[in-house]
Amino acid sequence: MNRGGLREGRPALKLPVLYQDEWLIAVHKPGGLVVHASEDAPLRDTAIRRVRSQTGRKVFPCHRLDRPTSGLLLFAFSGQLARPVFEAFERREIRKSYWVLCRGYLQPGQEELDRPIDGRPALTRFARLREFLVPVGVGRYASSRYSLLEARPVSGRRHQIRRHLKHLAHPVVGDSQHGDLEHNRFFRSFFGFGRMFLASRSLELIHPVTGLPLLLQAPLAWRLEACLQQLEEFRLSTGKP
Repeated sequence: MNRGGLREGRPALKLPVLYQDEWLIAVHKPGGLVVHASEDAPLRDTAIRRVRSQTGRKVFPCHRLDRPTSGLLLFAFSGQLARPVFEAFERREIRKSYWVLCRGYLQPGQEELDRPIDGRPALTRFARLREFLVPVGVGRYASSRYSLLEARPVSGRRHQIRRHLKHLAHPVVGDSQHGDLEHNRFFRSFFGFGRMFLASRSLELIHPVTGLPLLLQAPLAWRLEACLQQLEEFRLSTGKP
């Protein structure tokens, strides 16, 4: 049964294709799948291998997604095409958006964080989408607060959204590296949700060949959608969809 999003159960050989033309292909990467093999992840099952297998063509990643992050992933069918897209990311000419579930509520003044990561400038903008109040205590509090945010990283540093939210004291739910372990355990036991809630939702760019605007979008994976459905009964009235 599909619960309103893309299924991420047992790994499939093919990745859902969100967009494809002669030069580019965008797919939905499940959480837990690496983009490409490396010394840290010398795996045979990677997003590159899957897309090459299902298209019969070499593909080259235009950007990066962390292993636990799901969602939109863009490839080019040649290194020459991937390079200008990657450089457009570096020049901050491509708009990226993510959905992220975090602990707590965004406070006034936290809608934007300009804070270096590893000595390099890093800017992320956040917008409130939904807020939840779960009447179950985690730690010393009698209830637990969570927020669904849209995150728009202007720069593209390693773990940028996760590290910026940790700095704001709003760690990402399910993040084992930068998150809150108590709240991660709570989501596993109370909601049966044991992964990181961070999803790449959209990319807005200029097509490197046609020169036309291109808007790419991805649905939530079903595990993330199911988690939001469980949280819905605890949602506060914020006036947002």
